[in-house]
Amino acid sequence: MFVVKDIQPGEKFTSENVRVIRPADGLEPRFYDDVLSATTTCFLERGTPLAKKHVSLFASDQPDEDCSLSLESIIPFTTINTSTTLIPATVDDAKFVYDIRNGDDVRSVSLTTQVIPYESHISFFATHFMQYAIVFFHDFRAGYVRKELSGSLSIALHPEFRGKGIGSAILSHLSGNAIIKTENDASLQAFRKAGWQIIGHYLEKK
Repeated sequence: MFVVKDIQPGEKFTSENVRVIRPADGLEPRFYDDVLSATTTCFLERGTPLAKKHVSLFASDQPDEDCSLSLESIIPFTTINTSTTLIPATVDDAKFVYDIRNGDDVRSVSLTTQVIPYESHISFFATHFMQYAIVFFHDFRAGYVRKELSGSLSIALHPEFRGKGIGSAILSHLSGNAIIKTENDASLQAFRKAGWQIIGHYLEKK
């Protein structure tokens, strides 16, 4: 069995991301149904031969320090300036993130514009909350930042906290890459103001 699509830590295996293909490598085909009932223990890149250590159902029997579901936040506690702080998210922040992410104004400029079902978000956030940090502005929750394992960065603020320079300050402090719609002029300006450069079809800051 091989991974045919990048899979995030804790994501469920499906017929869309793992397949039995030649050459015969990785887990044997007889484990296919078991794999589809499990989740991944770590990030798996497309083309990776699937091993027992990658599958939650078998991982306890195949320990591997290099392949485990890390609960360590990708974005650590960060003081941006005297008014703005980033604090690693917890599972309890799921609804706060959902309410902002599903707002009409945020969805309209997102790469995925569909309404996200609440149940799907809760399930996703439970295994991906370590990619998020909550933005605090003068002790008020103002929004969130997400940084994926690939380095892709996104930021969303509650409407009440926009236009205060919070986004630009955060972007000046962080690095990574971002894909932004060309019609999302406000975000493009904020990223450029913070020193991000257009590299091909996305922005990047090292």
